[in-house]
Amino acid sequence: MTDRITSCGLTANQQFICAYDDGDDGPFGPHYTITHGWWVYGEVSATEVQSALDTLSRRHEVLNTVIQRAGGSTVNEAHQEIHPARPVPLRVVEEVDDVDRDRSTAEHLAHARNTPLPATELPLMRATLVVFTPETLLLILTFHHLAVDGVAVRVLARELAELLAREQGHVCESLPEPAPYREYAAWEEKFLCSDDAERHRQHWRRVLDGARIQTWPTDVARGSGRVKTTGTCRFTIDVDTTARLHATARAHNATLFMVCFAAYALLCAREGEPEVTVPTFSPGRPPDFAETVGPFFNFTPLRIDLRAGRTLTEAIERVRGAALAASEHDIPAIPALVPETMMPAMQSDRATAVFQVFPFPHLLDHTRVGGLEFTEVRRWSAESANGSGSSDDEGAQIPDGCLWTVSLDPNTPDIVGTLDYRRDLFDPATARGLARRYVDLLEQTTAAPDVAVEQLALEDA
Repeated sequence: MTDRITSCGLTANQQFICAYDDGDDGPFGPHYTITHGWWVYGEVSATEVQSALDTLSRRHEVLNTVIQRAGGSTVNEAHQEIHPARPVPLRVVEEVDDVDRDRSTAEHLAHARNTPLPATELPLMRATLVVFTPETLLLILTFHHLAVDGVAVRVLARELAELLAREQGHVCESLPEPAPYREYAAWEEKFLCSDDAERHRQHWRRVLDGARIQTWPTDVARGSGRVKTTGTCRFTIDVDTTARLHATARAHNATLFMVCFAAYALLCAREGEPEVTVPTFSPGRPPDFAETVGPFFNFTPLRIDLRAGRTLTEAIERVRGAALAASEHDIPAIPALVPETMMPAMQSDRATAVFQVFPFPHLLDHTRVGGLEFTEVRRWSAESANGSGSSDDEGAQIPDGCLWTVSLDPNTPDIVGTLDYRRDLFDPATARGLARRYVDLLEQTTAAPDVAVEQLALEDA
């Protein structure tokens, strides 16, 4: 926490984000946000919630940090500008219609997600408290993505639960004093000059030599004049397929990430070349900064060679090797090491798709802290709010292309995923078709893991 404006350099993650700067249409725009909700069971006042939120703002200075791009010049001249902590805006809503709670929940979450949050209006956090009954409340938090990643959101939610318990007079364990994000920036700067970092860079230069990032053909060329918004196509992997995914992972000594990623690599190979380089996000969070709030994820391309056979079994073996090596050599700024790898993404009629599997870290699920119980809202969509039944709705902004997210909820027998896509590049029908083909491929390959993908009859895109 600071009582005056201070400055420090950017992290590699922040420099990577700056590369996608597109004004209000990019990661510095007001819709590059993350919104999550939690059910709160038990009596709690808006005053107590406000006090706990303001403590969060004081504890984590990244929530009061602006990335200054000095005079619009090069990224290397940009810097973090850390401001004194400011109160978190809290909107309180008395919900009078408690008949269809799922629909009301989706409406409130969609409203919070679609409300602009400028990257220069501090703190980079907003809250909504929806009161259904005196002991049933919905707490919604929206953050600008420049300040947090998915892990950081859960760190903040866990802290908020502890702080609310303290507000109500409960004795709780002491919250660890978090290392500020600027300390990570200093640590990273030193680390990137080390011999160990150079060893990691040499690994990636060798692995990515001659590789080209996988892209999908767009429906509309860049610069067409279409409004740059983001759509979200939601899909479900059914209970039987999910059970086979778990069984396949166990049989191959693999993780669910490896199996899901292998299936996606097969889809890419079926549509294009037998060797694919597919980007994902690694956590990028060093152990000493486990409680630090900020963006840590690293853009990590995995090169998968399927020329020996395009079966799920073969793909899992290839992905396992690539993923384990990537974990050992996790380092920021990989695309800058071999810039020619990203050349296909520069084409006007192609776009990159990042594929990630999210495991719900630090999940609050019927978790009692003090006198309150917390459960994260993990499944909601605008289709629940508008009753349309559509699989496509407006999502928070992504910088470019597509973002696949497979969410691994440990407490449900099926799996839900999303495909976020830039609507200025892709039509909704194209996104829905890709999602259907991925789910269809998962269903068929987990049932027959040694059948070549080209022998499968997938749904039309």
